[in-house]
Amino acid sequence: MARPKSDDKRNAILAAAIEVVAEQGLAAPTAKIAKLAGVAEGSLFTYFATKDELLNQLSLEVKSDLREAMVSALPKAATARDKLRHAWQQPAFAGALMGALAEATMDFMAKDPPQAEDYASSGFEAFWNAITA
Repeated sequence: MARPKSDDKRNAILAAAIEVVAEQGLAAPTAKIAKLAGVAEGSLFTYFATKDELLNQLSLEVKSDLREAMVSALPKAATARDKLRHAWQQPAFAGALMGALAEATMDFMAKDPPQAEDYASSGFEAFWNAITA
């Protein structure tokens, strides 16, 4: 019987992937990610069937973190217009978040051109959800 998957190992793999991909780009070897996460490379593929699946999940996690950061900085009981104005008035913060979101979106579009429209749509939805949540 297979052991249940550990959230701690999954999170360690994602954290390691963030670090290694930031350092080496999307061509980062899974062996290096696994080593930094403290798991065997085969274990990495227990949690993520392919490297593309790992990178896609990583993209979703990063976008979710960016969204949470944007949402936590915006007024809760405000219109979408007021939220966007608030973001506009915080140019360094908003610019960094939007830039990171745009960069991640473009990286995935360049890596997987047949899915580019899906990535562009997901990137916009993450931005829209952040300013309208």
